[in-house]
Amino acid sequence: MGTSPASPLPFVKSKTPFRPRVSKPKVRTGCIVCKIRRVKCDEAKPACLRCTSTGRKCEGYAQSMPIQGKDTSTTPEDSSVDSDSNRSFTLIPVLSGASVDATERRSLHFFWLATENDISRHFGDDFWRGLVLQMAHAYPAVQYALHATSALYEAYMMNNDAGLSQGMLDIPTSRAAMLRQKAVKLLSGHMLEDRLPRQVVLTCCLLFVWLEFLRNDFDAGLTHLKSGLRILLEMEQEQKQQLHTPVSYSGSVPTLQDVDGTISHMFTRLQIQAAIHGYPTSDFNSTPLRFPSEAIIEHIPQSFRGIAEARHWLDNIVIQVFQLIRQKQQFEASQGPAATLSPHWPLLIRARDSHLVRLEQWHRAFRNSEHLTHTPGAASPAIPLLGLNHAMAAMVMKNLFSESELTYDRYHADFERLLGLCEASLRHSRRETSGPVLSLDVGVLPCLFYVTLKCRDTAIRHRALHLLESAPDREGMWHRNSIIAAATWKVAMEEQWRGRAEPGKQLLPESARIYREKVIVAGTQRGPAKVKVRFGGGPPGSADVDWEVNRLLSRFGDMI
Repeated sequence: MGTSPASPLPFVKSKTPFRPRVSKPKVRTGCIVCKIRRVKCDEAKPACLRCTSTGRKCEGYAQSMPIQGKDTSTTPEDSSVDSDSNRSFTLIPVLSGASVDATERRSLHFFWLATENDISRHFGDDFWRGLVLQMAHAYPAVQYALHATSALYEAYMMNNDAGLSQGMLDIPTSRAAMLRQKAVKLLSGHMLEDRLPRQVVLTCCLLFVWLEFLRNDFDAGLTHLKSGLRILLEMEQEQKQQLHTPVSYSGSVPTLQDVDGTISHMFTRLQIQAAIHGYPTSDFNSTPLRFPSEAIIEHIPQSFRGIAEARHWLDNIVIQVFQLIRQKQQFEASQGPAATLSPHWPLLIRARDSHLVRLEQWHRAFRNSEHLTHTPGAASPAIPLLGLNHAMAAMVMKNLFSESELTYDRYHADFERLLGLCEASLRHSRRETSGPVLSLDVGVLPCLFYVTLKCRDTAIRHRALHLLESAPDREGMWHRNSIIAAATWKVAMEEQWRGRAEPGKQLLPESARIYREKVIVAGTQRGPAKVKVRFGGGPPGSADVDWEVNRLLSRFGDMI
């Protein structure tokens, strides 16, 4: 794909002190900008005073359009869309109408399909189809970024080779490249002049992350993720300063209240994903970047009011869990064999114990929330996904300081429970399109990979490999095909050494087990790459050479 590497967005320091976040009901009337800001609009015509009095540009009022069932006015270009996805384009009323040409109409259709199977929708978040579409109507930078993402999804959907390829997409993505460049240029100019609400900038960051992940350019995607996190953390810091040093507040400057809570949580989810994946050149491995606190309080509640609240609490624990794992790895790499003798080592163990306590507190609160698990909504993938995220985090923490891979043999029942939760999630997921499922959020792929890496029971491992075949094509940075390639390679290697060491023995001997696999040679930049992997353990001498793995994405991460 002939595009230049993504450059980070200019980081503009806000001039504003911030107030504590107050929950507000959704605004259903008023101008487009006030709806996006979730503030009450005075609805003056032609431009509302709420916008003009604070120096904002009022974008007017969206035409109210009823949601219809079928759109019969399709163009010849529209009719080429896969018949399984021929839902009405008027499901997107804020961007429908005569002002939308056939190309934009097609793009919105594919964006609608792309977001249909995103994991976040199972938790009641309709961010992509609600707030993002409203902002795309009001802000060209968001619209360009949206259309670029849509163009890449269409490339996957309409070209089987592109959908299966593990390299960067080549066909047909020239339009996506052009739109992406327009979005970055427009956004950069507005940010330098501080003319955009922070919420709009952060939404563009999220779209850019998704766009670059689809292109498999993880460096660029993580750069955009860090840009968004810096903005959120600066806002949080200035809010704290405001609490300690009250100053007069000017309503003309954006505050933390202008940022929808869903956006902050999506950045936390992406940061978790980056920490788990372990992309080789990622700062998320070596530096535990701070994350937006989202108004975390000291104690986990006795029960949760809803699925979203339960997920927010769990994610705020899980991000710390995987940051601790990367901290420990970096500490061991820097200290060598003397790591366990360092006075810092007991602090790491204490942090592990603290996270286990908080995970148990969350689990207790979740069990107390019977209204969540005994309602019609309990049949959605959300419930098993919450259980899956909790169980995997707890298991990783329990084994963080294990000195032998044999320790995992005591957890076969836990591995089976993880697979049961994965099965429940996949069973409840309704695939409403025939195209690939390319979710930005993460569901079952990391957990299924973890089971194949750490469980040496043959039946459980092969069950996990079987489930991978029916998992989504992509979950953020995770490629199903790459995971299958890596897992199949590891299982074959260990089974080969099992036979060499102790034929007929049910449990895999420790001498046949490998761990801490890491991609060390990043093969080609295009197509299924042949890459090399180094690991610890295995028979004598096996860890001293580089092993070639076929069909593994060269930008694969550091396996936990």
